[in-house]
Amino acid sequence: MRRPLEQLPRSLSPLRGEHLHGFILRLAHRLDLKPMVLLQQTGLVGPRSHSAAARQMFMLERDELAAFCATTGMSTQDADALTFRPHVNTYTPVAEALLGMRSLSPAPCGVFPVWLLTTSTRYCPSCLAGDGSAIQQRHGGPWKLAWRMAANFACLEHRTFLRTTCPACELPAQSIRGNSRRLIVEPHAEPLHPAQCRNVVDPGQGPCGAQLDTADLTDSDIPSDDLLDLQQRLLQARPYGASRSLDPWPATTA
Repeated sequence: MRRPLEQLPRSLSPLRGEHLHGFILRLAHRLDLKPMVLLQQTGLVGPRSHSAAARQMFMLERDELAAFCATTGMSTQDADALTFRPHVNTYTPVAEALLGMRSLSPAPCGVFPVWLLTTSTRYCPSCLAGDGSAIQQRHGGPWKLAWRMAANFACLEHRTFLRTTCPACELPAQSIRGNSRRLIVEPHAEPLHPAQCRNVVDPGQGPCGAQLDTADLTDSDIPSDDLLDLQQRLLQARPYGASRSLDPWPATTA
């Protein structure tokens, strides 16, 4: 019989706009654990699993959500906000991925359009560097959920285009090798800072390790005011609309 999961000795508060994989990387860094060990300890994967599925980017299913909240001390609302699930009413592709052919019962599909959930992500170096607070100086800023949405190309806070590749290895950021869809790149690697590149160019050398939270901006990195205005309007309009909605789950007690 599997032992009940215990609450972690320390946790973190989720950052505004943070994605699930970024939270796992920050918490693993704080606890000095490999991400895979933390995934197991929070119930996101089984004790014999080798990777976490990308479907968890869309939502955590009921048992996963309960275990994750119990071990991290997080509320179900905050945990849900680390996934695409809160966007089902404003972002039709997400609703399609969650609802599929299963009526209105929320469940993430195992197959989804490549453009909706790519094998890499955009990023803003200044966001990854954090806001200067003590906790973000130690563990970095957020990897944001919005960076994986098709309509996002610029960071409005820092008025810069989002980066797509690591400046050192030149591979797409957080790039998953092969055709698999996983939550975290190289989850068995030794703990890295959350803003370090986890891409593996040479399997014998391990992750790239370059810092993604530093960048020398040039004129080409700075969008025009018109492009920033367009980005703002895209984010406000959610141009994909809403075709269906999900009934909210009742609160899950841990």
